[in-house]
Amino acid sequence: DIEWGLWKKITEAECSIPIESCIGNHDVFGWNKKAAKTTGDEPLYGKKMPMHYYKLETRYRSFDKAGWHFIALDGIQPSGSGFMSRLDDEQMQWFAKDLAQTNPETPVLIFSHPPILSVCGQLFRDAQWNASYWTINNAPAIIDLFRKHLAADIKKIRKLHDNLLRFENDFNDVSATAEVLRKRLVETFASAGIYVFDFSLNP
Repeated sequence: DIEWGLWKKITEAECSIPIESCIGNHDVFGWNKKAAKTTGDEPLYGKKMPMHYYKLETRYRSFDKAGWHFIALDGIQPSGSGFMSRLDDEQMQWFAKDLAQTNPETPVLIFSHPPILSVCGQLFRDAQWNASYWTINNAPAIIDLFRKHLAADIKKIRKLHDNLLRFENDFNDVSATAEVLRKRLVETFASAGIYVFDFSLNP
């Protein structure tokens, strides 16, 4: 509550424009019950906490503004005492329906904490992390929806999860490699009419 209160205080004081949020893995409260000493009966357990502080009625949603169609995804799902990056079946059905109902001429911006496309999975040898954390693990199904409903009309994909470059010292070479891959990905997407922003890895 202290951290959320600080976030609320700062954003209200320093940001004069509306903020639209999506749920990230660090937002969820108490899934690791042993470490968090939770029971699951807490009023703001799990995703109820970020939904409360972000003032979200649903954990994923879409809305239209200024001629754009915005889609906020929830890529954080429970797995054991932790999480995996994935769109659940209910959300996938909703997502497909939402895209099908969107005019193909309308520019679409999708934001999700774990990315749909990422270089991080290429940089680590831990198969579990590659498959479950760095990217949404059913991303191929999402990309198929893009091809079916939007083709190259998606203008921007926002990703927030890859804070790889916060690791220092032993990861210097990895960081440099990530930057090269980032630039190549951005250039490749741009040539297809897909523009990616905020693709930095938080140095």
